[in-house]
Amino acid sequence: MLSCAFRVLGAPLPKKQKCNRWSPCPKGSFAFQIVSGGGNKKLPKMCFEDEIILGDLNAGRGINIAYVNDNSGALVEYIHEMPNNSFVLMATFDDGSTKLKPEAKKEIEKLGSTLITKIAFRASWVFLGGKNITLPNDFRKEKLLWCKS
Repeated sequence: MLSCAFRVLGAPLPKKQKCNRWSPCPKGSFAFQIVSGGGNKKLPKMCFEDEIILGDLNAGRGINIAYVNDNSGALVEYIHEMPNNSFVLMATFDDGSTKLKPEAKKEIEKLGSTLITKIAFRASWVFLGGKNITLPNDFRKEKLLWCKS
């Protein structure tokens, strides 16, 4: 099978922007992408301002977490030690629920999660929140595929 790509004369080819986006971010905002893992084979990825901060080389089983601060153990301690006014990005890989204790779920809820208590075994979950940061109400902060009822 032969495939060809045609280009309308005078129309520029689309150019990908930061973090694989097709449109540039407005001034004063950040480009990011959070992709959860799939089952126990596909690793999660996180990109912030066109820098891969989590991917094939450093992702692992469970909940993968990164925080970004303008100044650039344990999950609960990690969240407690996170500086105020930090963004936090999380993505699961393989299993982020089995060993997640209620105390850790409460800390993640404090960061803005509304779905952390619904994560089931091998669920795909991504989350963007912040410590002492309020995100716009119309902004999608979280996505969960496969949850317990």
